[in-house]
Amino acid sequence: MWYRPGEMLPRARGFSLIELMVVIAVGCLISAIVVPQVQRSLASNRVHSSAVQVATELNYARTMALSRNAVFEVQFTTDSYQVVDPDDPDNPPRTRKFLEPGVQFVQRPVNPIRFFPRGNAQAGEVQVADEYGQGVVIAVSAGGMVEIREFTTGDQPHEY
Repeated sequence: MWYRPGEMLPRARGFSLIELMVVIAVGCLISAIVVPQVQRSLASNRVHSSAVQVATELNYARTMALSRNAVFEVQFTTDSYQVVDPDDPDNPPRTRKFLEPGVQFVQRPVNPIRFFPRGNAQAGEVQVADEYGQGVVIAVSAGGMVEIREFTTGDQPHEY
């Protein structure tokens, strides 16, 4: 489009530098508030995922003991766990499983948790937690029932 001399040009439209800086500052402020909460939420999800996986392996060991009429146990190391047949420890029925990244065993039994042919068990509990102190207790009763309870470091475990 051509303009004649003396004719006013249309006003340029856009954002000023100050307006853009304000928008960027607000975005940074929101990010500073949201990002730690998202990280905490992701860590909590990893803890719960790890707890469910450990509980699943414990239930699997109980099922194996019932179905094969034999003793099976779950052995724990600092960051892994495995179902083992104590009569044939060199040939475990399942591969070793590892906890999610950032999750660790806070408390684990010194002896493996054993499941007997009638479904009962040597009672015990395992605690897993993240770096924020959010954790879960996986408890096995003498009757062989596996239960998951949530806790925060310093708190008493409560039902989950």
